[in-house]
Amino acid sequence: MTGSVVRGRDLDGDVKFDVDAVVVGTGAGGSMSLRELARAGLDVMAIEEGPWSTPGDFDQREDRMFQLLFQEGGARATEDMAIRVLQGRGVGGSTVHNTNLCKRTPDEILDLWTRKYKVTGISARELAPSFERVETDLSVSEMAPSMRNANNEVLRAGCERLGWRGGALKHNRMGCRESGFCELGCSYDAKQNAIKVLLPQAIAAGARVVSDVEGVRIVHDGRRVAGVHGVARSVDGSVCARVDIRARAVVLAASAVGSAALARRSDLPDPHGRLGRGLRLHPGGVVAGRFDRTIGAWRGIPQSYECTEHLS
Repeated sequence: MTGSVVRGRDLDGDVKFDVDAVVVGTGAGGSMSLRELARAGLDVMAIEEGPWSTPGDFDQREDRMFQLLFQEGGARATEDMAIRVLQGRGVGGSTVHNTNLCKRTPDEILDLWTRKYKVTGISARELAPSFERVETDLSVSEMAPSMRNANNEVLRAGCERLGWRGGALKHNRMGCRESGFCELGCSYDAKQNAIKVLLPQAIAAGARVVSDVEGVRIVHDGRRVAGVHGVARSVDGSVCARVDIRARAVVLAASAVGSAALARRSDLPDPHGRLGRGLRLHPGGVVAGRFDRTIGAWRGIPQSYECTEHLS
């Protein structure tokens, strides 16, 4: 059975669906969940707030790509405006605009979740086979030194001069042209990401994907979920249809921000008062310097080397 892709902006009236499971969000987590549920034989659907874009849409122009690929056109920030939050919006989520770094969850974090939150089955040993399968699926490999851009080479040289620990990062690109525009979507289709690998596999297994649909509320009775109510939006952002999905299971994969916001809007039970209170951001600082040569950071892969000296 082959699934389908529906653009919510093309709906000409309200629609209802009845499925086994619905996935809210089609980024790294949502696309993987969708594929695995479809392969398990479930009738499953995913909804995505943003559009379905293709490599032909990625023209390496910041003025257009920020509007296309990011929440609030790339202007999303914390309430005090101190930290800008470059959060993906579209089918494939942040896997479309990120720099393809592929890291396993650190052992220390897995240990913390086991110890503090009593989560079982997630030790480094238990997850190793799953990590290996995903890395094979997504063609994860270590970046070759020749692929680094100039400022990452400066970082490497600095680490070595200081005697600090550092090393190459892993990524999931195939056929990379090293143009350096990874954060604006890859016009060369080199990213082995959700829209290229996982979602096509999910659709081939029978999953349906509906873009341009915002999850407004999770339907539930306080004990069990019954589905999701959403709205489809036209290109101008206006609501063009209501979308109601009945489902026995709901997978919240709308990012750390979006999932918590939807859960709170839906008044999901929160006996420990934790909804929306566990957000952790990874801000990026800028370090600048003067050099006696041109540092052409646009040529080569950004974020291709890391300094690990000060990791606690």
